[in-house]
Amino acid sequence: MQNETYNGWTNKITWLFNIHFDDFFTEYTEEKLEEIRKNSEDYENEKEAIDELKKCVAGYMEEYCKDHIEEQVQTGGFISEVISMSINNINYYEIASCYADDAMKESKYPIWTKE
Repeated sequence: MQNETYNGWTNKITWLFNIHFDDFFTEYTEEKLEEIRKNSEDYENEKEAIDELKKCVAGYMEEYCKDHIEEQVQTGGFISEVISMSINNINYYEIASCYADDAMKESKYPIWTKE
């Protein structure tokens, strides 16, 4: 099975996830941004700090999605496998990058400063 881009996203399932959870992860992203900003000395440069923000948000999204799906689909079998296969194809990092970019645009302060 070949993944093709969809509406500017990696694939249709990534697009769907983003549409259905529109702005759901904004608060978490903003909190993580502040946490990383406060600990900016832990990072070599701004690129590393931004990448850490995106990885944290992507990980949180994936964990949330899998936990949410597990609660709703506990029967196993074909449907469960199809759903699991689909959510494993979500590009959480791509979505997290959009959230991170938006949070940094809204912020008054840079994510990383060299002291």
